[in-house]
Amino acid sequence: MCEAVLHHVWRGGADASDPARLEELARELAPRVAPGDESIKRALKDSTETAIGLGIFGVPTVEVDGRLFWGLDSLDMLAGYLRGDPGSTPVPGRPRAPRDRQFSARPDTARPPPGSGAKCSAPAH
Repeated sequence: MCEAVLHHVWRGGADASDPARLEELARELAPRVAPGDESIKRALKDSTETAIGLGIFGVPTVEVDGRLFWGLDSLDMLAGYLRGDPGSTPVPGRPRAPRDRQFSARPDTARPPPGSGAKCSAPAH
């Protein structure tokens, strides 16, 4: 579903807010709740406020070890960080996740243990 929405917004250069395109997208996705429903609007507002509170300001955002990796251009950096490659930390100036964040990657799965030989790779796009 997320991929379909992102393709709708970012591919082809057409107006993402065009009513006819939005109707077509809604038919394609067949959501259980109408996109204009007040509960959906409230959930979006609540999620946005949570994201802002966590220092998230780009998509996609992945938090590992208190570091935020955001934007498609950071996926290779994230994969390098998970592999333990030197120099694969987030760009200086990018925010760190606050200590009181409401969610995070599980510490035991965020990065393969040193010497484990485990590998990690970014998804192909």
